[in-house]
Amino acid sequence: MDRSISVIQLLPLLLKGFGITLLLAAVAIGLGAVFGTLLGSLYAWGGRVVRAVLFMLVTIVRGVPLVVQVFAVFFMLPAYGIKFSAVSSAGIALTLFASFTIMEIVRGASRSFRRRRCKRRSRWVSPITRQCARSCYRRPCAR
Repeated sequence: MDRSISVIQLLPLLLKGFGITLLLAAVAIGLGAVFGTLLGSLYAWGGRVVRAVLFMLVTIVRGVPLVVQVFAVFFMLPAYGIKFSAVSSAGIALTLFASFTIMEIVRGASRSFRRRRCKRRSRWVSPITRQCARSCYRRPCAR
């Protein structure tokens, strides 16, 4: 009895799995970029309460391993009456993780840009003008 299966016989299944992987990656990156940019903008320019809530969420989402998030979406949400297929569960979990990762990138980039702009401006203007420019921002330039 020869139970060995050649790679040629498994090639259609491998190609189908590769296609699903590409689909999941495209969905997670596309939706993650949109939601991450929106959340990053909220985090950078929102109020204290918004920043505190988003900080808590990003700490939880990025602190929990991705496999646990996929299992949580697939196994825990049906307990509340929300059912997804395996591919949809993976897509939701990957999009959630990508959104919060891209949110941190957008937040850091906007903060860096604001600091660089303030430092550049402070070289060429008088101290009184600098004080007026600082009052226009919610947060003063970090030194």
